[in-house]
Amino acid sequence: MSTTDARHAAFLALAMAMPFAILSGIAMLELQPLESFLRRATTDGNGGLNLPGRLLIGGSLLLLPAALLVSLLPVFRGGSRPFLALNLIVALGVVALSAPVLLALGDEYVRCEVRHLARCD
Repeated sequence: MSTTDARHAAFLALAMAMPFAILSGIAMLELQPLESFLRRATTDGNGGLNLPGRLLIGGSLLLLPAALLVSLLPVFRGGSRPFLALNLIVALGVVALSAPVLLALGDEYVRCEVRHLARCD
């Protein structure tokens, strides 16, 4: 599977974005029993993230920029014409999926590190 082929790159990027999409969907919709299983498996007794939780969330977050790069690579290299629109759609989906996370992290950084407001975690 080559990332210069637009069709393969689109499907690879979609597969790379799916772990975060599935995890965030389970967390937002509170799908039981999946949500309670993930909560028990990824948190310690005090509600903080344990090592598997950090690896799962961190790994799925790190896959998002990689998925964006893989989906846009054929567009910039001039890949096969019919699938370039599919690559752009996948890239927009990855951006839409990662935008709330980046905005929330940026907001927390500004509130805690720049403005030094109380109640920062």
